[in-house]
Amino acid sequence: MTPPLPFLWDRLTADDFADAVRAADGVALLPLGCLEKHGRHLPLGTDILIASELCRRAASVEPAVVVPCPPFGLVSEVRNGPGTLALRADTLLAVLRDLCADLSRNGLAKIVVVNGHGGNQELLRYFLRERLEEGGPYALYLFRPEWRGDEEKRYAAMLGRDALPECGHACIQETPEVMAIAPETVHMDRVVPEETHRLGRLAALRESFVSTSVDWYADYPAQIAGDPTGSTPELGEWLLSLHAEKLVRAIRAVRADTVTPVLLAEYRARSLDPLRNSRP
Repeated sequence: MTPPLPFLWDRLTADDFADAVRAADGVALLPLGCLEKHGRHLPLGTDILIASELCRRAASVEPAVVVPCPPFGLVSEVRNGPGTLALRADTLLAVLRDLCADLSRNGLAKIVVVNGHGGNQELLRYFLRERLEEGGPYALYLFRPEWRGDEEKRYAAMLGRDALPECGHACIQETPEVMAIAPETVHMDRVVPEETHRLGRLAALRESFVSTSVDWYADYPAQIAGDPTGSTPELGEWLLSLHAEKLVRAIRAVRADTVTPVLLAEYRARSLDPLRNSRP
């Protein structure tokens, strides 16, 4: 018998796992986050909590096997914060390669990465592009939800504002979500408002179209970007539901996708002999 939804990998027996993979048509959700400081009021695992919860909610509606979230991400720019677990980028890439290869070995040929940490984005875009160079019997997808239509305005209105305030880290978006997921880990009395704003210590370089490796630290050394004051569990529930609905839509699109695997195989074949295949 097929186990009940959601298919959480670490809670399935071996037999149930095999049934879940078949029921999910080989679709896996891989949540990614990190362990890093989130201001003074949120837990180190904020990004892990949010990414894992989105996967759990979406997989409760649309069948997919949810992989346990690894406890690390690309956080080299915030190693100054206590509790940060920072692995090298090349180590993380090696882990991602081996992890996805083993997901594929277990019958999960369509892997959807659900990222909860902004610092992972560049690494994941590279990893996604790497699929053009590496062989392998799986297709990789990166879930990237964005505000659509009037969603941003609706959220601003719920905050009693005409537009969203400064946001980016441990802010008025992440804080409500953690309140809805694990309220016992949130300590709003520890927020220091003056730490929440951009310092602009490298503004002259930014205005001259120049980036450095310490851009984030220059602006947000306390690792909080945006004042979380006004956060409520109700706001968090609205945000989580909104993003989970988008992830459900993504799972359905990935399950129905027959084009990406064909294009990957075609691209690799033509890349082996580009002169021979130079004409359409």
